[in-house]
Amino acid sequence: MLAKGESLQELWWLHDALWYQGVARRVGFDVANEVNQEAIQLIAQVVMRKVVGCRARQRKTTKEVAAYFREASDLMWPPPMTEWEAEISRDDSLLVKVTRCFAVEGVKRLKMQEHYRCPCLAVRRGWFKGLRVKVEQEVLANMKDGAEACLIRVRIVGEEVPISI
Repeated sequence: MLAKGESLQELWWLHDALWYQGVARRVGFDVANEVNQEAIQLIAQVVMRKVVGCRARQRKTTKEVAAYFREASDLMWPPPMTEWEAEISRDDSLLVKVTRCFAVEGVKRLKMQEHYRCPCLAVRRGWFKGLRVKVEQEVLANMKDGAEACLIRVRIVGEEVPISI
């Protein structure tokens, strides 16, 4: 039985953290980071495709992109695992502010932050690929490196051409 407030997602992400540590111990942090980023990007793409379903072929406004972004994030990391907000800063941009991240808290507790490469941009690449939106991302601040919050600017630069199967 799960403890009060504990979710299956938390247990799954605990598995992920233990897997990452094991790979890092056996073959090094560079390989662990590379495989972690590759896997999380693919998972994020699948999650977003499930979120948008048949709506994926429709043109999306920045407001709709932000709503899909919220839904996918909450599926993968439900509060209180992460706390964040996305503000539409221009017609084509979001400013994402993360004030709590269970992964960053974990790597800091383990004193691994100097080796750990945050997969945040890879996750978002997967979500936007699943959404069929091309973006440019810029990390303005990172909690892993001591900032109070992670700040990521996401600028929508276009849409991917849907692939017909």
